[in-house]
Amino acid sequence: MTKDDQIIHSAAGATPTGRQAFSFDQMVTCAECLRANPPTRTACLYCSAPMPGAGKVDESKSSQISVAATTNNGFNVVLLPSKSRNLTGDLSQLAALFRLKEDELVALARSGEALPVFCASTLAGAGELGKSLRIAGFECLIVADENLNLDCAPQKTRALEILDDCLIGVSTNGRRRISMPWEEIVLIVAGRLNVNRVEIEQPQSRRKQKPAVRRELSEDDAVLDLCTSREESWRIVAKNFDFSCLGEARSMLASENIGLLAESLSRRSKVHFDNSYNRVRRMLDSVWPIEPQTEKSMRRRAGTGEFSTISATIHDNDAQFTRYARLRQHLRARELEKS
Repeated sequence: MTKDDQIIHSAAGATPTGRQAFSFDQMVTCAECLRANPPTRTACLYCSAPMPGAGKVDESKSSQISVAATTNNGFNVVLLPSKSRNLTGDLSQLAALFRLKEDELVALARSGEALPVFCASTLAGAGELGKSLRIAGFECLIVADENLNLDCAPQKTRALEILDDCLIGVSTNGRRRISMPWEEIVLIVAGRLNVNRVEIEQPQSRRKQKPAVRRELSEDDAVLDLCTSREESWRIVAKNFDFSCLGEARSMLASENIGLLAESLSRRSKVHFDNSYNRVRRMLDSVWPIEPQTEKSMRRRAGTGEFSTISATIHDNDAQFTRYARLRQHLRARELEKS
């Protein structure tokens, strides 16, 4: 792993809970190390010295740059690739706006990838952050969630038929056959879907109270999104896909087949293959937090005259990957329009 990759991974160190950005004039300078800190801190982020007057925030400004809720109505501040060395101003102060360190912010800008660094709840808040980045010499772009077509879920596909002029897919829902001309494919995005499920089973007995039983189940699977010029996408999940379309090249392992399929589709469609998600995913957790889902308690018979109730908490990155793939699709379409 390169130094830049390590920095990108470490950028996810801050917890997304209660996350908020601040403008330059709201930051507080530490008297000991002279570095800028968010005004809500009681101790310096860098040297742990006490911060005088910490916690006093201009609510009229900070409310404009609050983090967006998990609904699809935010405004994403995207840091564009930049090789410029003409970076000006107090970069440590600017990085603190995004809960990053100075070298992390610079590494993200020079990583070669267009990456989201914040999702604001209002356009005004995103615009203020974008202005701060541009003044310092960074390039950025604001992309609204409504431009990512997030309300249109990816078409889940269980099989493909590769023809000369188009791609035929079989949907998992009703096994409906759908087609896509090769020229409509603009991008292929790879990633992994992770589901973590924690179940708590509480036995209910008339005789005596029994201790609860905790179970943790995890799933991890490779995924491909075929993004089209119509702002739609097909989704291929390795565990649910029939790789017969690979012919004699098909392997016994789904993990190998998904890579072979991605290579084949990318070569045939002559489009860019984007596998950056797995590398930047930890950083994305602070931009688009994964909200846990809770299942209502279920009751089942555990024996004669005995029952147990089961409740479950689920963490699933499906929505985060979809948002990232659609952002990459949007940026790719923007590049094609300019060329």
